[in-house]
Amino acid sequence: MSKMGFMGLLKNAKKLQEMMALTETELQKIEIIGESGAGLVKVALTAKHAVKSLTIDPSLMKEPVEIVSEMIVAAFNDANQRLITETQKRMAGASDLFSAFKDEEDAS
Repeated sequence: MSKMGFMGLLKNAKKLQEMMALTETELQKIEIIGESGAGLVKVALTAKHAVKSLTIDPSLMKEPVEIVSEMIVAAFNDANQRLITETQKRMAGASDLFSAFKDEEDAS
């Protein structure tokens, strides 16, 4: 590999590192909401899978606790799956950037 090729690789690696850091920063800001029971139960998760909020429609308070518990679990699982999908989508964008850098380096 020539000196110019190596320098280009280092430059691209730095760009990729910056892009990954930006993606990570963006992920920390997102909040994903999962639902169950047609929106009667909602769970909001942070990017670190921490529960930020739980909303239960007051009409569910007269239901058996088992049903409400199942709906909470379903809403959490929905939010978790949405979060995984969103994370993969954003990380794929960064991965596509890496491929573009690699292709650019291979062409030189």
